[in-house]
Amino acid sequence: MAITKISNSTLSANSYVSEDWKGGYKLEVDLTSSAVAKDWKLNFNLATDYSIRGAYGVDLVSNGKGNYTIDGQGNGQTLDPGETVKAIFVIDDLGKNAVIPKFTSLMGSVISNPVSAPQLSKSAISVGFENHSSGTVYNNAAQSKDWKVDWSNQMDKFASISSSEARSGKNSLKMNYPNNEQSNAGAKWVIPEQQEYYFSYWVKFDKGFDFDGSKHSSGKLPGLGEGDLASGGTKPNGNNGFTSRYMWRKGGQATVYLYHMDQPGTYGEDVLLKGKDGKDKYFQPDKWHNLVQRVEVNDAGLANGEIDVWMDNEKVLDIDGLRLNNGQGIDTAYFSTFHGGYGSDWWPGQSVNAHFDDFVVSTNAADVGL
Repeated sequence: MAITKISNSTLSANSYVSEDWKGGYKLEVDLTSSAVAKDWKLNFNLATDYSIRGAYGVDLVSNGKGNYTIDGQGNGQTLDPGETVKAIFVIDDLGKNAVIPKFTSLMGSVISNPVSAPQLSKSAISVGFENHSSGTVYNNAAQSKDWKVDWSNQMDKFASISSSEARSGKNSLKMNYPNNEQSNAGAKWVIPEQQEYYFSYWVKFDKGFDFDGSKHSSGKLPGLGEGDLASGGTKPNGNNGFTSRYMWRKGGQATVYLYHMDQPGTYGEDVLLKGKDGKDKYFQPDKWHNLVQRVEVNDAGLANGEIDVWMDNEKVLDIDGLRLNNGQGIDTAYFSTFHGGYGSDWWPGQSVNAHFDDFVVSTNAADVGL
């Protein structure tokens, strides 16, 4: 299995034979774009003694003499940066060896410029983990190359730099979620105090990621915060901070997990992320998701704090009238990710991984693509 850059395009193909039998085989191709690809089409060729019995996930046109064209179906007609579409072919080979065709050209597609790092504001903080070697344990020393670290917990145990996945560049931060012990991996990364911040990053849950425990379904994801980062059942009182992390629920259902002064219970308020169609948003394994939150703290004594969230460039949350604290500025990018809750009822059925990349913290909306 190898990932091959397709000539004259921004698409890459990860092609492999997933099943092989006498007289035929199943070929799977994961096509990933590094830029926006609209109405894409690809050509490929098979020797004439091979024939395609069926194609799934893409539309297939035979042009004769073993020449074929494929294009996307439905939502797959346009690929966003980092998005993948899977094509499956059932091929008759008349007893010959299975072969993997080469996708040689891109026809009729509208392709944006390749993804490149935006020109950020001078004050913006940007971390893509490119200053590390693959396999580096992301302990305090490693984190200090990227962030001002106040504290970290279990990052030396569950966090490492990986070159097997990257949303851009060559590296990402790989997080392991064990199935046989409690992980509370996290870190307080200090940022200059401001009343308003935008916080963006990309996350990709590995294929087959298990979001659910044996009895409970929940997991934490990074967000902004202030001060003592009120969480874990400690209700904000105005002087012990706040947190605005994300969570996944059953099956990857996406929420914001907000600790604020007027939350209805002891634990943070769980607010579902919903698309323009009113449907709940879900994290999908094997896909890069972009999360952006804008948080503006309230003035002292007033309920005028705000939080907005965008998921994959779609606004999915808009809350006003919050009391987050007594007016103290946001000072933390709060890295927090684990299954739970707490205890084995929350743990996944198998050890799983997720990758994080392209963190941006800024007071400027343009720095996070808004």
